[in-house]
Amino acid sequence: MTTFTQLDKVLTLLQQNAVKAGLIVGGLMIAIHAIAIMLSTDQSPTARATRWEGITRTILCAIIIAAVGAFITFATAIGGIL
Repeated sequence: MTTFTQLDKVLTLLQQNAVKAGLIVGGLMIAIHAIAIMLSTDQSPTARATRWEGITRTILCAIIIAAVGAFITFATAIGGIL
């Protein structure tokens, strides 16, 4: 039973810090993609379009991850009220 107790503690901590984790993961995704762009040496118009496509996708994913974290925190708070 201690395994389930420990798992419950871990899940509780993850729920409490879901927004922070989402923001950190999103920020790391953007930072890694920005570094990849800086290391790229291709200056053709096609490469530029591809880079903008990639950074747009990365930012969108970061927003979705942060929003899911916020939703988990919100849903947990509403569940605690009920």
